[in-house]
Amino acid sequence: MVEERLPGWLSYAGVAEAAADYAEQIKEHAASALDRAANAAKQAGVPCDTMQVEDAQPYEAIIATATDRGCDLIVMASRGRSGLTAVVLGGVTNKVLTHTKIPVLVVQ
Repeated sequence: MVEERLPGWLSYAGVAEAAADYAEQIKEHAASALDRAANAAKQAGVPCDTMQVEDAQPYEAIIATATDRGCDLIVMASRGRSGLTAVVLGGVTNKVLTHTKIPVLVVQ
């Protein structure tokens, strides 16, 4: 019987550690983007409150957060997919548009 072994860098622990590092980098990047947006709003004299939320279904988190905070408008960016690609791939913006009762402004 031959036992197959993964190299150390490909072991489960290595993959889990790499995934945790990547998740942390994403959180830091998002925090940085939110800080930049809050600073730009402050400089423009616009009140701004930011928050970072994790959810397996981002569109659900966006809708729930907007509802919980009493928002009267959700503003989202569009990646510009069109045609069959937009229909097949859907997208967070499309899901928010179809599942919320709150008005949505899509910026392209």
